[in-house]
Amino acid sequence: MMSNDGITHLLPVRNGERFLLSCLLSIVENARERDQIVVIDDGSDDATLEIARQFNYQDIDHIIESTGGVGLVLALNLGFRISKHNWVARYDVDDIYCANRIQVQEKLRRPDVGAIFADYSFHDEKGKYVGFIPSPITDLGTVISLLASQQTPHPIALINKEMFDRVGGYLEQDFPAEDLSLWIRLSKVSTLISASECLFSYRISNSSTSGSRLELVNQKRVELINHWSLGQNRFLEFKKELKNTKIVYGNSSHSKLRRIFLYRNLLRYHEKIRSPKNQILMLRFQLALVTFSAPITSINTSFFLYLRKQTRKS
Repeated sequence: MMSNDGITHLLPVRNGERFLLSCLLSIVENARERDQIVVIDDGSDDATLEIARQFNYQDIDHIIESTGGVGLVLALNLGFRISKHNWVARYDVDDIYCANRIQVQEKLRRPDVGAIFADYSFHDEKGKYVGFIPSPITDLGTVISLLASQQTPHPIALINKEMFDRVGGYLEQDFPAEDLSLWIRLSKVSTLISASECLFSYRISNSSTSGSRLELVNQKRVELINHWSLGQNRFLEFKKELKNTKIVYGNSSHSKLRRIFLYRNLLRYHEKIRSPKNQILMLRFQLALVTFSAPITSINTSFFLYLRKQTRKS
């Protein structure tokens, strides 16, 4: 029987000897005695497995499994099967995690929540800070952000195993965008939310999956978004939730930047379900939601100017 008290900290890794020790130290820093640590070595031919087995887990329940190299998707699914807790925290070996990551995310757990994300930053291989991405926080904001596929980072996700099993887990045919596939399917049966705090940092590396297979990742993302249509109903639901979203964003850190990202995502979402009626809805969204005192980078400038023109007419 699964436990709702603790959390399973899941680390799939292949040839991660360079960063594994620091990652395991970070996991132990986040873990409590009631938690579980699961390390899945997916066919490493370096010292990864040896490091994982010799590491001091400080009396925290832990399991080290070696697959022989079945691939990331099957390794992840194995980790979820092994998990004895209903909430599973994902880790990537080369990313940097804050010591309060779990403490912040676990406060947002609810039975209806499928996954919990967070704000995040980027560092290069030398540790230099290179940028920050705010999360969409709310469920509908997160669903709309799936089109952009940039605000639902896989390595920080805290996932509800019951919901995960309900939608079929990770799917091999959706690699290397297996995470986006999972988020879209979870959005159909649960809510997706984020913590409005920066809880980890991507380490940008040419050896990462997204860095080495960028073209394939983008192609798969397009296929998934077209296949799992988010539909017009979500767009109409967002209109109803606009007031609450404004309040949530207004009370969060980086409020203006979050609105800019939301505006960009709404534009992309709108392009997917464009119609004369939705064009009017889109105008209403923007005029009510966006404060244009922030920089307007990464948004559609021509549409911004069109909105400004409509504002002056009204």
